[in-house]
Amino acid sequence: MQVKQSTPVPYRPKLLSLVERFHRTWKDIVSLYVDEGQDDWDDFLPSDLYAYNSSRHSTHGFQPNELMMGRKLRTPAELLRRSRVTHPHSTLQEYHEVLLQDLSKARELAAVALQKEQARQAMYYNQRNVRNGGEFRPGQLVWLYRPARGPGITKFGHRWRGPGKIIEATGYDNYLIQMLESGQELVTHCSFLFSYYYPTHLL
Repeated sequence: MQVKQSTPVPYRPKLLSLVERFHRTWKDIVSLYVDEGQDDWDDFLPSDLYAYNSSRHSTHGFQPNELMMGRKLRTPAELLRRSRVTHPHSTLQEYHEVLLQDLSKARELAAVALQKEQARQAMYYNQRNVRNGGEFRPGQLVWLYRPARGPGITKFGHRWRGPGKIIEATGYDNYLIQMLESGQELVTHCSFLFSYYYPTHLL
């Protein structure tokens, strides 16, 4: 089935951004109708699924059903009355050819729109997030951002742990590091790391 499993690091769901974004949208839709007991959410699944598949995407302007099935979903009002529009295709073969052309054209336009949006978002991201010192190297010492959690922990607890040593890059801007004090190894995203400066001349 050409399925490749990817496991994100804790507290960093960006690796599964499409899935997490769908979950957020799905929860927002369901929360509008579910009762206070939250035990009837499954009653609205067909309606919620229709609402999601018939809504235009804010980036490329197409419905999910349009890109998947090649046609727009009809509204409930359209289903209540018989359509007076005659079918423009005389044969099934002609309909199939036009459908494939429409699908290909829609996906091409959606891909172009997505590339433009990704370039715009990357520009703003790079302006806001300038990584300290560029890529981390194996053997480099770093601070690890890991605030303490649990009962009795206050905001005054230490948020940075270290030093840790970079072992290797594991992909998607994640790194395997080893804490020098405890020997613990863990995988974390580069946004939780900061270069460790060791002032030997002051020792």
